[in-house]
Amino acid sequence: MPDKDELALYDAVSNLEQAGLTSKVGDDDGTAVYTVEEFELALTVRETEVSITPELIEGIAQKNESPAIERVLADYGIITFAFAYDLVMAHSKGRHDPADREPHRPVAWTRV
Repeated sequence: MPDKDELALYDAVSNLEQAGLTSKVGDDDGTAVYTVEEFELALTVRETEVSITPELIEGIAQKNESPAIERVLADYGIITFAFAYDLVMAHSKGRHDPADREPHRPVAWTRV
């Protein structure tokens, strides 16, 4: 029988699937394989808007493997992390101007 944490995980995956954010694409040796559907969620905090995308969520999910990610999230929050993530990704692709982002990586910073 699954423990409490496993049941919570199954519920979370089920909720994401019901919301249309994930889709089961197969099985790998008895383990369900899911894909994340494209989505964009705009979040406004203190007059700054940031777009939450699957790429950003994937970056946040790596916090357990990277103390730096966990530290930035804990100390500065998701908006600062999103901005830093966008800059790091652009820099790793050889672009040093924050405005020079790929169109599919929409971290939008606007004052509202």
